[in-house]
Amino acid sequence: YGSMIASLGFRYNFFIQSSGLEEVALNDDLGSGIILGDRTRFSPRIGFSYPISDKAKIHFNYGHFYQLPSYSFMYDRNTTAASANDVVGNYNLDYEKTIQYSFGVKYAVSEDYSVDLSGYFKDEFDKINSTNIRLGGGALVVQRYENRDYGRSRGFEVTIEKRGGRLINGEVNYTYAFAYGKQSQARTTYFSDFYLSQESLSEQPMDNDVRHSFNCGVQLVIPETMKPKLF
Repeated sequence: YGSMIASLGFRYNFFIQSSGLEEVALNDDLGSGIILGDRTRFSPRIGFSYPISDKAKIHFNYGHFYQLPSYSFMYDRNTTAASANDVVGNYNLDYEKTIQYSFGVKYAVSEDYSVDLSGYFKDEFDKINSTNIRLGGGALVVQRYENRDYGRSRGFEVTIEKRGGRLINGEVNYTYAFAYGKQSQARTTYFSDFYLSQESLSEQPMDNDVRHSFNCGVQLVIPETMKPKLF
């Protein structure tokens, strides 16, 4: 539209539940005999860039993203008699959801060099973790995977890019970011019980929280006219 370039789209996810689980659920001490069944999700995406001068443009992206948990989280069962602190699958797990958006400015320093400054935000919902449940209302406690956790990431990055050079192209990127949440692993409750410790009730840096990262990629192009001779 005029000078603005917009990208609108969506992703449609669908999951067909395995057949025959009704009989399993009726005889399963871990559930109530209820099967969630097939699951579908509709996730919109939008992005646009708009020039603010002959050398600079702003860009914005927003989207919803869904990811089905690993099948091992859904269908794992004990191969031996149930015992305390076992973690078993949950066939009623739902999609994990992420909402992500970013905003930035890209500036052309020259014909070959550009600088991009961007900030991003990412919120994750219904992440997988284990929880304690009682078998048939009895004293034996086992653990089952559930959609029960949350995480969030924030950060900004600076990218210097070189394109159009005859021999050398590439980019240098620096990112400052943080990732926070309640748990870093899908079996955190299991390990808390195993070591007789308390489950965390507050947000804390995740295991994958890397505050500073620096990346560099270089592309070397040698034209045929140069005909270099190695060794």
